[in-house]
Amino acid sequence: MGRSAIADRAGSAVVIFALALLPVSLMVGVGIDFARAANTRSELQAVTDAAALMAARSYGAGVALSDLADVADAAITADTRSLHDPKVSEAPHLEDGGTQLCLAMADTVPTTFMALAGVRGVAVTTEACAALPAEEHFEISLVVDVSSSMIENARFDPMVTAVKSFVSSFADDAKMNKRTKIAIVPFSSRVNVGLTHTAWLQGFSGTAAVPDRWINPSKYYSSSSYSTLTWIDGQTIGKYNGKNYYWMGCVEPRSDVALRVMGTLDAAALSDAAPSAARFLAMDQNSESAKSFCPPPIVGLSADFAMLTSAAAALTSEGSTRLDAGMVAGWYTLSPKWRGSWPDTAAPLDVSATTHKIVVFMTDGRMNTQYGASTGKFDWLCTYAKSAACNTLATAHLDRICTAMKATGIAIYTVSYDEDADPAALADCATSSAHAFTASRNTTSTHYIRTIYEAIAADIRNGAVRLSL
Repeated sequence: MGRSAIADRAGSAVVIFALALLPVSLMVGVGIDFARAANTRSELQAVTDAAALMAARSYGAGVALSDLADVADAAITADTRSLHDPKVSEAPHLEDGGTQLCLAMADTVPTTFMALAGVRGVAVTTEACAALPAEEHFEISLVVDVSSSMIENARFDPMVTAVKSFVSSFADDAKMNKRTKIAIVPFSSRVNVGLTHTAWLQGFSGTAAVPDRWINPSKYYSSSSYSTLTWIDGQTIGKYNGKNYYWMGCVEPRSDVALRVMGTLDAAALSDAAPSAARFLAMDQNSESAKSFCPPPIVGLSADFAMLTSAAAALTSEGSTRLDAGMVAGWYTLSPKWRGSWPDTAAPLDVSATTHKIVVFMTDGRMNTQYGASTGKFDWLCTYAKSAACNTLATAHLDRICTAMKATGIAIYTVSYDEDADPAALADCATSSAHAFTASRNTTSTHYIRTIYEAIAADIRNGAVRLSL
């Protein structure tokens, strides 16, 4: 009787101990389940981080925000971690004013011990953000030779087509057209600042800063053979007699003026000095130069691609070739010193890691200074070199201009157009051999000028994608 009672009490104690052990075991099991969930969360966080980076790269490469969920799903599929059923719980989206791309993921970890209490899974969530690169801006100056050889050798129209195609390639790019501005700089032996910028001029030897010919062109071109042209700025006038164009607004190269007046170059001669720091002389001050050497006006940086296309279509061909005058004018359109001078007063931007400045320089000829071999053909640059040696001087000036531009961070592409150009001199000016191109007017050539301009445009746009990654 006594032993039976003792046995009963012992059995009861075992049962009580076992019953007491159940919640303890369950608590240990819950801890194990939560530890597994924590481990899964760490792995899910790594996948989420990778997905955010992939989505940010894709967005920078032009993938639409609405399509980035597929990119995140691909990151999940590509991962080999021991996740269970991960999903994108919050689609990729922009935060912090568009400077970050964020997304969230979720997974459910099956339980073992908690399932005994009816809890069959633990939900885990993670979030990640990837910083987007600062938006890149592109300022591009298309410097185009419009000397008479262009029209005489059937090179002009293909060039115009190429320029329009270049502009269209940026206009049609939804990401690039919001951050790209383009200038067009026509040049022959002069460049034209237009009648909208006569405040940039100064008088010379007692003469007026603005020539009477510019103010009253009909007095000088009174014959009925002349028709009147109006540039896209609505103010600059040109006269055309069926053979020659006479645009108003051309200025003498600063280097020419310095040599004529001082016998040596001054600090502004080959620089990007703003017109407020170094004013220009109208080409009319050089009575020894033909006025038909004047091309249409420069078009400053603009994101109005329709206007730029119209400007390209309105170009005319006339005059001789001064590569140095064209190149330095391209610099004028990109230099921050000129901000406030052009119609777009916010441009050019300061040089920075996110602002990229590019010149695309095209010519179909070699340096062709006018040293007085015939009447009405004299460049002041040749005052002390009245022979073909003046071309050597002008080429040395071109080299100095190119070197100075590249030192400020401007990338220079050169296009040597057809057989009369000087590819060696242009290659020296280009940023690298990969930036120096040859072009042809032959539509069947792999170097057809439109194809070359499209290749340069693609290189710039692809570079923008690389910079964004």
